[in-house]
Amino acid sequence: MEPRLKRKIIWFDDWNIREQETWLSDMALEGWTLIKIGRVFATFEESETQEVTYRCGMLFADDQITQQKIELYRESGWEYIGSRKYISVFREIKNQQVREIYLNPVERTKTISSLQENIKKKGILAIISALLLILLNVWALQINPVQIFLTDSSILSIYTIIVSILIVIHMINGMIHIRKLANQFMLDETDQFSINYGRIIFRKKLLKICEIMIAISLIVMIVKMIAIDQKHDEGVFQDDLPVLQLSDIVEGIDDEQLTASNYADDYYVSSSILVPKQYELYQSISEDDHGGENLSISSELYDGRNEWIAEKLIHALVKRYSEYQPGYQLISHDYFDALWIAKGHLNITFIVRKETTVYYLRYDDSSLSDNREMDILLKIEENL
Repeated sequence: MEPRLKRKIIWFDDWNIREQETWLSDMALEGWTLIKIGRVFATFEESETQEVTYRCGMLFADDQITQQKIELYRESGWEYIGSRKYISVFREIKNQQVREIYLNPVERTKTISSLQENIKKKGILAIISALLLILLNVWALQINPVQIFLTDSSILSIYTIIVSILIVIHMINGMIHIRKLANQFMLDETDQFSINYGRIIFRKKLLKICEIMIAISLIVMIVKMIAIDQKHDEGVFQDDLPVLQLSDIVEGIDDEQLTASNYADDYYVSSSILVPKQYELYQSISEDDHGGENLSISSELYDGRNEWIAEKLIHALVKRYSEYQPGYQLISHDYFDALWIAKGHLNITFIVRKETTVYYLRYDDSSLSDNREMDILLKIEENL
């Protein structure tokens, strides 16, 4: 009967040298002998419980030198098992006099210095790349804060920032750990090195769970983004649109004018995770079609998932449109939770919030009168 095999995930980073050695020795005490090791998995064979010492060393890329070192270690009483990238695992040979690999100061210094240099290069490169990604994505989010709410593409930036921060923390932790390990080797204090691989395994498992959850949520979000098509219609004059139209504000607009060549009409329906209901309407009529007047309206309604999102969205909208039309004033109102108004010579703009709903309306009229403000505001109130 063939012995049972067990395959276990290796949760340790390259710099967790002592932790790996202790873990493998503990597996032998539990009756599992290492027979194969790779980058991610270690394969064990069921055996009698035994005390076995393992050592992790560094082999060079040159095959000839590698074979020389393997033979040298064998003569010292150590059997080569396998490698995890550049970290190689050795096990003491039974019934053979063993000379400690790390007793050679030159060998010990070379091994840990090579690993330290490798980790340092990788760490610095990863940290610089991650910091650049963080800065670029933060800058991208600040350019157009409205899109954080109205599109899901901004969530990709947030994911990138979170992952980049985790990478920075991970690499800094590795560089600190390998420096501590190097000091222990240099001072010949390896026996005093604190070995608590259980905590490392717990952290790595927790991190892996978080990574899987992030990956799944990212896939779900991407699928949702693909599934949600922005609906765009032209010539959508209807009586039941959720946003105000020119015909709701200006009397005397008939079907003939709404089908004239100088009439423009664009209607958008969209959605996002934070703002699932989005409606945008842009209409205009040139002076030839309405008694010498130029009329246009931009009417947008957004329904956020909660009041906090709606509050943040209205401030983002005020900031965006203030760049094109300065002079927005916050007005106290009995019905609206927030009301911003900006007046121009030939236009007036309202940005309001009622609970989770945010409404933006800009009305342009070449003969705009002073009494239009209250009439339009009343129309918005009735529409909400």
